[in-house]
Amino acid sequence: MIYRDIAQIINKYIYPALIERQLNVFLIGSGQDIQNSLRDSLRKKLLDFWYNPNLGIFYPEELFDELFQGRNEIDLLHLENLLALSVHAIVIVLESAGSIAELGAFANHEVLKNRLVVIVDQKYKKEKSFIMLGPVMMLRKKTDSAVIYYNFKNTSEDNLEKLREKVSGCVRKIAKQVKPNNSIKNLIYAQFFLLATVYVMQPMKKADIIKMISSIGNETEETVWAITNASLNILLRNKELLLRSARYELTKEGLRRIQGILKYRRRVTKVIDKLRVAVLNHTMRKTKRRGTQILSSADARMLQLVDGA
Repeated sequence: MIYRDIAQIINKYIYPALIERQLNVFLIGSGQDIQNSLRDSLRKKLLDFWYNPNLGIFYPEELFDELFQGRNEIDLLHLENLLALSVHAIVIVLESAGSIAELGAFANHEVLKNRLVVIVDQKYKKEKSFIMLGPVMMLRKKTDSAVIYYNFKNTSEDNLEKLREKVSGCVRKIAKQVKPNNSIKNLIYAQFFLLATVYVMQPMKKADIIKMISSIGNETEETVWAITNASLNILLRNKELLLRSARYELTKEGLRRIQGILKYRRRVTKVIDKLRVAVLNHTMRKTKRRGTQILSSADARMLQLVDGA
């Protein structure tokens, strides 16, 4: 089947070469409907002053908006396990009820509890509350995570800059001990698989994207759904994908990005060009056998040649 053939070739030969060195951080705090939140200010500061390697900062709602809707509900523990494969660190700004709840969840996760940078309002530093005596104390004394106390009311540029320096230092220290999974199960790196897939196959329906991701391994429906939605959300928010007539295609920005990555990877460019020609021939011919589109013998041979590219 064309989807399986293409997906396996992209996963084996193209996807690993597209992954860009990046330090990935999950940033939790107030909801996006809250203006001038500390989370937003911190994100801007980190991105403005960060130096190599590249930094990717992701909000939960940017990746997982659709994961808790309809029949494709995903349990939180499963999602946390996927995050453990995907991020170097999780920064939690304790400025909302949601961020407090997520602190409790991550502080009890066997892997993620060592990758947290928790920012606490300094007015609560000596308070004998459940949060301070529970997860915050546990993180400080029994894990590799960091706790930073900060005056939430003082949002001066100087104060924010000091916070940025502390958070940057903590994130870099934690990241030295972390090596995220490079497979497609990495919810952030999987965007490169999707970028290559749409580049070869566009335009694509979401159902066909799911079909291709499903064909790579023996992942559960939950995992495939998480990979698909997280990748689509990243590329759509970066304006590298466009949804038109229920089909996804690359924008000029998306095309520019993948061509920029491929520029110095001649062998990978050769493989991906062969795939595009095979798919184009297959699409134009629209050969059918027993009601199912198939590759012609010429296209099949072309795909086999990729193995020797």
